[in-house]
Amino acid sequence: MPKHVQVIHQKYQQRAGLESDTIDLVERIKRLEAGQPPPGGEHVLADFISEAALVKQLDIGVRTLREWRRRGIGPAPTLIGRKLYYRAKSIQDWLLSREKKVPRERTGRRQTPTREVRI
Repeated sequence: MPKHVQVIHQKYQQRAGLESDTIDLVERIKRLEAGQPPPGGEHVLADFISEAALVKQLDIGVRTLREWRRRGIGPAPTLIGRKLYYRAKSIQDWLLSREKKVPRERTGRRQTPTREVRI
């Protein structure tokens, strides 16, 4: 193969390698932002989600979650450095503890007692 063709081929392979590395990096960032562990092997924090991910899943504000934590009524957090993580099992247990029986709804119209009218 001529020298100039080899050089072009090498540059093409390098560019293709960089593109695939970039795609892999973007996928890893998306997974981390979504609170998912990276692929390939067991991740240490596989059963944990970040505070931001929990806020998104519960559809509440960060301030609400922090207030619940301050008052001791929210799910139990795990502090790692300066970041808070929540174990999926703890969140499920907390949600189940908040489960309430809804009173049975009455069906039909409620009848009002008739009054006797004096003339």
